[in-house]
Amino acid sequence: MKKKVVIELPKRASEDPSSRGKMFEAEALDPIADIVVGDAESAEIFLAEAKDADAIIVTWGIQIDKHIIGQLKKCTAIGVASVGVDMVDVAAATEAGIVVTNVPDIFIEEVADHTLMLLLASQRRVKRMENFISKGEWGKAWPDLAQHPRLWGQTLGLISFGNVARAVARR
Repeated sequence: MKKKVVIELPKRASEDPSSRGKMFEAEALDPIADIVVGDAESAEIFLAEAKDADAIIVTWGIQIDKHIIGQLKKCTAIGVASVGVDMVDVAAATEAGIVVTNVPDIFIEEVADHTLMLLLASQRRVKRMENFISKGEWGKAWPDLAQHPRLWGQTLGLISFGNVARAVARR
């Protein structure tokens, strides 16, 4: 018999029913679990689906607090689809015998790419240059940009050196 896994999603993320079957979680868990999307519009609406779940997957909708945890009748695991677990009352889950997991390396490469994109965009004043161009003020762009040093030969300081900072350094 398959287990019931409820994935907590805000209404705006679950409105397209065709996307529900395409979730990575659904694909990975299909052999052992029936995936149900639990609407995270409110704790009560979510609990209507989740109270008898064997496990839940938390995304970014509601706080899984002591009140919710206290009403989960069969839940043995809460998987947080994020680096942190700040949306789950871990102490209450532990007290209820529920294991809380997370995905410590999710989106590391994407965040590092985005970091570089923002670094380059800010260095080259992309928004400011776009404003000059859209107003037809091409002549103002280069003198403005020339006031700032090139990146070549500059040093980038990374505060801390966690997964994202290391991925930025590799780039």
